[in-house]
Amino acid sequence: MRFYSMKRGTNIAERWVVRMMTLWLMLSLLETKAQDSCSVSMYWAVPTLINPATAGKDTALHITAYGRKQWVGMDTSPQTYFVAADMPFKVKKAKMGVGISMQNSKTDLTKANVLAIQYAYSTKLWGGQIAIGLQAGKIEQTLKTSSEKTSTSVDLAAGLYYQRSLGKGQAYAGLSATHLNEASVTIDTISTFQQKRTYYFLVGGNIPTRNTLLIIQPSLLLKANGTATTIDCTLRATYNRRYWGGVSYRYDDGVVVMAGADIKAFRIGYAYDIGTSGDAKHSKGSHEVMLSYLMKINLDKKKRAPQKSIRLL
Repeated sequence: MRFYSMKRGTNIAERWVVRMMTLWLMLSLLETKAQDSCSVSMYWAVPTLINPATAGKDTALHITAYGRKQWVGMDTSPQTYFVAADMPFKVKKAKMGVGISMQNSKTDLTKANVLAIQYAYSTKLWGGQIAIGLQAGKIEQTLKTSSEKTSTSVDLAAGLYYQRSLGKGQAYAGLSATHLNEASVTIDTISTFQQKRTYYFLVGGNIPTRNTLLIIQPSLLLKANGTATTIDCTLRATYNRRYWGGVSYRYDDGVVVMAGADIKAFRIGYAYDIGTSGDAKHSKGSHEVMLSYLMKINLDKKKRAPQKSIRLL
């Protein structure tokens, strides 16, 4: 069985992708530098947060609101809130995607606002779809002193994302890098905040079971910035295409329990993070809530072929 065409153009694309993946993984082990990227436990539900190539990855408009309150019960309890939206579109026969996100993170002493736009271009490869994405944005960093002082800087990101059907199931993988230019924000010569270039590797899929109402959804996310590496291993299950739940283990850091439901065009979710190391183990855990809206888009009005549920991607 052939999984992809052996044409010359495909072989060139294959070699290019392999080289890019190798280079990305090598860089993730070599980079060192100061302020960490945002991490969420339900990363699979908001992929544009870490990879701009996932913008418009299916055939729907997504709008998501997300909140994370970390290390509850501690004086230094970071909080992150963001809203993200993305959708696909076509120019002639070329499939593309666009997205936008607004993020607010704060601690006792600092506050950061990030505005970003994403663009992705998708094409067929190996029986599936591969997309390359770019992101440009602005970071506004505030230092909370007697009088708040604020400064801004440009922030860049890029990524690759591949997905394809495997029988009745599906597989996907992504490589991305955020803070490519390692934006440095200096506030009134008092403090300098430098974003660490961070690399992500995501892989997962949907596995049907003999019980046709149950779908198993494993995924793995590796995050590295040169000074620290985290690995999230997640196992979820969706029942009747509506109710879902799962657990996630973050290596040497904590365990996450999550659950939610897809009700018509809306998805609601909650995750509780139990810390097992560092400051996290002295807290009352971390809480995350999510609410998203989905609206299907017909990209090809002349062809209305039946599609798999995009909720399971």
